[in-house]
Formats: sequence, structure tokens, C-alpha cells
Amino acid sequence: MIKCILLIFFPIILLGQEFQSWNTFNIKGKLGDKWELAAEPELRYSLDDIEYFHFDIGVVYKVIDKLKVGLYYREIFENKSNMRVHEMRPHIDVFYKFNKFFKIRVRNEYQIKQISDNVWRIRFRPTFTYKIHELFQPYIQTEPFFTVNGFIRNRLNIGIGLVHKKMWFKPGYQLQTDLKNGNVSQIHTLWINIGIKL
Repeated sequence: MIKCILLIFFPIILLGQEFQSWNTFNIKGKLGDKWELAAEPELRYSLDDIEYFHFDIGVVYKVIDKLKVGLYYREIFENKSNMRVHEMRPHIDVFYKFNKFFKIRVRNEYQIKQISDNVWRIRFRPTFTYKIHELFQPYIQTEPFFTVNGFIRNRLNIGIGLVHKKMWFKPGYQLQTDLKNGNVSQIHTLWINIGIKL
């Protein structure tokens, strides 16, 4: 538990470093007053190769002004164990906005894997955004991951949000810290998130 808390709130530079670039494009469109369609392709690559690609599609329902629930399906292709593997990942997301600065996303996902056992996983992603200007909205977020075995990963993101009407460009730095069999490894990421609401 102590290691989990330290890795979430005080991520330190450890052995097992890796550097990647993650590029995400979000497309959202309204389906009436309560429903929204969302799609998200993402490409991740290292200095040597394309490491990962996913395509995510889902529908989101607005329960009340501050609460939304989404049902999604994600298809993944990733380099693992020196081979390209396939994964299917249905997930349910719950979004709650506390105020204009603070919101949280809770994701419950089921990983249907090609080369290892299937896994239930839950992720909590609180986000703090400070709106300096209509166009400039820096943010910080952390996202701990848990399975039935406990804490396995955390992602810490720090970035800037450049927003214009229904479009956004959010470059940032992400530190992913993984805990596996008592060993800690980290991935440093240049993360670029581009999106549009139709």
C-alpha cells in the first residue's frame, strides 16, 4: 500500500526507463439532447518502432448535467513479447464534473487478451484544469490502475490545453509507472491529444 501511494503521488525516476510518443485523435458528435457518439484512434511509437495502435468507439449518455455514463469497445494491436498481439477491450466509463476545475473519470474494463489470461481492470482518473484564458487551459491528472491483485500502474499527465470553440490541442508530458512482480519500470511520453466536437 505504501509503494502504491508513493508511485501515485511522488513518482520518482527509477531504472527501466523508456521513451515514447502517443498521439490521440478524438471525434465526438451529438445524437440528440442526451446521447453522444465518440471515436478515438491512438498511435504509440518508440524511437525504434510502432508499439501500439487502438481504435475506440462508444456512446455516452448524459444522466444529469454533471454526470455521464459511456459504453465503449476498443480494438488493440500491440508489440509484446517480440510479436504483434491483438486485444479486445469493452469498457464502461463514468464521468463526473465536480466544478469548473475538477472532474473524474472511472473506467471499468475487461481485457480479452491473445497471449495471456483475460483481466478485469478499474482505473480512476481525476483531472484538475486551470482556465487561464478561453484558449489556454493547463491541466494535471493522475490515473492509478487496479486489478484483483491490487495496484499495477499509474499515469501522471501534465499538459496545456489549447481550446478554440469545439476543437482542442492538448500536448503534454506523461510518466507511466508500472509495478509488476515487485519490479518498477517507467515510460516517459510526449502525449498529443487532438479533438473535435461535431
